[in-house]
Amino acid sequence: MTAKKIADESRPYLTFFIEYSDKNRKHKFFVLKNFGTTSAKINKITFDKELDKLTERFKFSSLVGGTIAPGQKFTSFISPDYKETVVVSISYTDLDNKSYNESFKVKTSIASSLLYVDENTIEKSISDSADKIVKATKISTNKIVDALEE
Repeated sequence: MTAKKIADESRPYLTFFIEYSDKNRKHKFFVLKNFGTTSAKINKITFDKELDKLTERFKFSSLVGGTIAPGQKFTSFISPDYKETVVVSISYTDLDNKSYNESFKVKTSIASSLLYVDENTIEKSISDSADKIVKATKISTNKIVDALEE
């Protein structure tokens, strides 16, 4: 294994993306996650445009100067009405003080055209369909019985 490959495999990889709540697709979050194998100290986070009101106010500012462990993630709620594509830039250092600068184009409306159905909706749909089948079967059976009695 080369020294570069070892270094690449043992470094932090911080990424920004959008995540939706499993319970309610209307709830979406900006996420910063460390997909790497070592911790990173966050030095700076910037956005190329104005965000929704709540996110604009804080812009992950409490994370600057802090450390994010491997596999750790931080989330921040974002308005469901905010549908911009944003470039997020982050600078961070690893445990050996090596600097990294990453930029991510984050499409905040990424799941807006996907169909989402929760368990309750599925169960109701199955129940309604079963009720219709039973009703249709009863009607058909009654018609057959009536025809045989004539």
